[in-house]
Amino acid sequence: MSTRLSLPTTFRKKLYLCIAVFSSLIIFFSVSLIFDGPRIRKVEFDTNKVTRETNQTIVLRSNQPIKSLDKSQVSITPSVDFSITTSGEAVILQLKQRLDYDTGYSIKLKDMQSDNGKTSSYDAKIKTGSAGYFYLKRNGLYSKEPSYIEKEPDQIIKGSFVGVDEVVYSAHQIVDFVKLEDSFVISQIDEYNEQSIVIYDAKTKEIRDISLPDIGTVQNLEVSPNKKLFGFTFTSDKQAGAKNDYQQRLFVYDVVAKLLVPMRGIGEDYIETSNWQFAPDGTTIIASTYKTGMTLIDSYSKNAPIPLGSYYDIGNFNRTGSKVALSGNSDGYVVLDLVDNKKIIPKSQEVDGVLPYITGVRLLQNSNNLLNKIQIIGYSGSTTYATALVVNNGDNDKTVFKVNYKETDLLDYSSSGNDQYVTVETSEAVDKKQYDNYPENPRPTNTQTQIVDMKDGKTLKTIDGFMLTWE
Repeated sequence: MSTRLSLPTTFRKKLYLCIAVFSSLIIFFSVSLIFDGPRIRKVEFDTNKVTRETNQTIVLRSNQPIKSLDKSQVSITPSVDFSITTSGEAVILQLKQRLDYDTGYSIKLKDMQSDNGKTSSYDAKIKTGSAGYFYLKRNGLYSKEPSYIEKEPDQIIKGSFVGVDEVVYSAHQIVDFVKLEDSFVISQIDEYNEQSIVIYDAKTKEIRDISLPDIGTVQNLEVSPNKKLFGFTFTSDKQAGAKNDYQQRLFVYDVVAKLLVPMRGIGEDYIETSNWQFAPDGTTIIASTYKTGMTLIDSYSKNAPIPLGSYYDIGNFNRTGSKVALSGNSDGYVVLDLVDNKKIIPKSQEVDGVLPYITGVRLLQNSNNLLNKIQIIGYSGSTTYATALVVNNGDNDKTVFKVNYKETDLLDYSSSGNDQYVTVETSEAVDKKQYDNYPENPRPTNTQTQIVDMKDGKTLKTIDGFMLTWE
């Protein structure tokens, strides 16, 4: 005998009602897809990477496939250079520049068309992440004596515009540092008065020693933009028992392969330099060599070195690596176009009838403008002596920072990768300075770093430290 399960009448009615409503919704949404245009249902991007790296993407995903869009149908406000591709339900924007920190952007898509021919428009709102940075703070003077252990340790500090600064690494005598993805490469002096390089993993707190070529000193620590390589120059210390006679020889360390390699230049000579940098591609090196002048070098030795001329000082590259700011020959400061093989001579603009001297040139990353350091002496018949940083667009100078150089020495400067901020290292004037006596990379004891807004020249933050690097 079989039994049959009987549902209560009330329950059956509710079940049938739910099925009917669900079916209606399916029909409704199906009809909507047929008669309505596309709608963006999701915007995907990394809020921090878009401010730190070029060629990042913003992906807008629709509720249905979209026919190909061209650039005239898309706008980003504030204005950003980008390229566009359409793939199925995705509209992919590839950014050719870094976005500003902590800034809202509007992305408008005009006349998106689905396969059924229906069109629609969409306005997406996004916001980028806040700025983060790291800097070095030294506490006290360098000393060879054991008593240095009693002083407060030097610190690498993580800072931001909001919240409290955080110490991420400390050691008694830090010479220099650069940042990898999640780690730091740190040059420091140990208790035996010997210089060493360590890699400190900020996540695991692990410290790994890097074997140096010999006993000696490390200078000019640099990291590649892709964080896969770092390099330094090395000088042997014969008095301390070094076996070789390296004089500012350039070595590059491959972080993935864990391999240290000496660099060779023209004629297979080892590179000896006091001034060098990585190019934006992450593998090309520019170095001022004692034998052959300024030279472009492939760190993997796949291409022959290229001589650039008798320059000795490097400003920086532009975003694509097609231009580099240099100085040192009879032209003074120049911008070399490495693609068209042209030379551009920066010009300063008169200030109250006086033509300033250019004493530094940097290429901005999101435009063709220059960030120049100029010296103004006795302008407008006064006794004022000024050092200024100006943005030059080829025709005009816009001042973003200025000090009286008889009172304040402007030591170094750079812009953030998105050109939103200028970082300026300053100290007391030359005749008032006291140095920290570090054997390598010495600094005035009162060195400060100002973070200045590029747009209006306002100082947003002053830091007791130097070597600020953006996160």
